[in-house]
Amino acid sequence: MLLSIWDVLKFLDYLPVFEKFYSRFEKQSRNKSWGQILRMLENLAEQIRAEPYQPDVVVGAAREGALIASIFAINWRYKPLCVVDRETYLDGDTVILKMLNTASDEFIKGKKVLLIDGECNSGQTLKVAKDYLIQEKSAAEVRTMVLGKSITSTFQPDYFYFEYQERPNWAWVYTDVYKRRRKEHYKPSRRL
Repeated sequence: MLLSIWDVLKFLDYLPVFEKFYSRFEKQSRNKSWGQILRMLENLAEQIRAEPYQPDVVVGAAREGALIASIFAINWRYKPLCVVDRETYLDGDTVILKMLNTASDEFIKGKKVLLIDGECNSGQTLKVAKDYLIQEKSAAEVRTMVLGKSITSTFQPDYFYFEYQERPNWAWVYTDVYKRRRKEHYKPSRRL
């Protein structure tokens, strides 16, 4: 009978130590795979389930937030899903963020909303979107969730998995790092 490394570690009571080390390593790595992202979402879902707050609707903050929110909504007992989008433009030296009317009033009014984005760099998008949902869409309560939060962010999300100094390379961003990693992992087969 062959034993896996997991069986050996369990037997030796080292598995909790290894999992703690791996978790810390996983948080420190800048490259975030889909597997890591799904584990982050599972962890965040457990945090939310442990609280009395239970969202009625999930709202994704455009693009990456919509992607993460849709995965979350499906796995959170199929909660209704809406998306808010933003428009960014310069007014002199000031960057103006304006929310576009994409979330349906009937889904938001008087409801507890979980606003999701992929990451929180400055926090401006989340702040503007939260204010928009409360003031324009009459949400009863809005809480925010992101996977990663910059240590320099001025906005404090209600739920986040980790903090970062350097912006992560998310799996949904097709960068040179991912192109290189995919090439190394998926080598084309030769035809004979």
